[in-house]
Amino acid sequence: MTYLHEHLKAIGDFPGVVQIAASAPLHELLTDPAQGNADASAAPLTYHGGKLINNGQGKFYNIYLGAQNFDTVDFDAFTKAICENGYYLSPDGKDSTPCVFRGSVTVGQYPFGPVVTDAQIGQWLTSWLTLPHDPYTQFSLIFPPNTTVTLGGSSSCTAFCGYHTRTPGGIYYQVICDSNCSGCHDSFPVNQSRMMIQAHELGEWRSDPDGNGWYNDQTGMENGDECAWQLIPWGPAGKSWAVQPLAVSGACHTGLYVPPGPPPPPPPPPTTKGSIVLTEPSGAVRRFTEV
Repeated sequence: MTYLHEHLKAIGDFPGVVQIAASAPLHELLTDPAQGNADASAAPLTYHGGKLINNGQGKFYNIYLGAQNFDTVDFDAFTKAICENGYYLSPDGKDSTPCVFRGSVTVGQYPFGPVVTDAQIGQWLTSWLTLPHDPYTQFSLIFPPNTTVTLGGSSSCTAFCGYHTRTPGGIYYQVICDSNCSGCHDSFPVNQSRMMIQAHELGEWRSDPDGNGWYNDQTGMENGDECAWQLIPWGPAGKSWAVQPLAVSGACHTGLYVPPGPPPPPPPPPTTKGSIVLTEPSGAVRRFTEV
C-alpha cells in the first residue's frame, strides 16, 4: 500500500497545492494495519513554515453548481457554524479562531458536462468569479448529482470525495463531489457525509493552504486525513449535522459547538444585608440581620 501513499502525495506535486479527501474504501486501504501503513489515532504532523489561515483571517463562500437535491439552506447554516461556532482547532492546538461565512451563490446553469477535470474547474472559477475575496478566502464548489470529477488520472467516488487547491492566480477553492455513491457516504447518511467532507477540507485549508503548512512527513496526510471517516454529531439540538475530527497534538479532536449570539449575562452580585447588634443589660449580645 506504499504506492497509494505515494499516489496521494503525487497529486498536485506534493508538497504542493492539491490535497484530496480519500474515498472511504481508499482511506481504509491507506490505514490498513496489515499493510504496515496504519496511522495512530492521529500521527504527528510537522509544521513546514508555510502560510496558515489563523487569527480570524479566513473568509468562506458556498457555490452551488447546478440543481442540487438537498437542503442548501440547512447546509449554509452548517457551513456558517463550522466557520464561526467553534469547530476548528489547529494541529498544535494554539488556534481556534473563527472564519467568516460570507454566504452562498447558486449557479443555476451548470457550466460543465457529466465528467469534469480539475483544470476545467479552475479555469471556470477564474473567469466567473466576481465575488469579493482576498488571499484568505476559500470557495466551496458543491457539485450536483451524477457528476464525476477527475484529478491527476483519478476519479471522484473511486479515489476521492473532495479536495482543496488553488488556481494559478492564487484563488483558493475546495471541491465537494457528488456524495451519493458508496465511496463517499460509506455507511453514513449522504447529507452527513457531505458535511464531513466539507469540514475535512475546511480544516485542511486552514492548516495547510499551500502544501507547506502542517502535514505528516512520512505519508503526506494533513490534519483531516489523519482522522477521516470518523463521524461526530455536532451542532445545535435538533439538527442532524455531523463533522469529522481533526488531528490536534497527536490525537483526533473537534472543537465544541458554541451557540451563536452574545454570551449570557453574568449572575447578579449577592445582595448585601445589614445587621444590628444589641447588648442587653445582662451582657448578652443579640444580632438582628435584615431579610
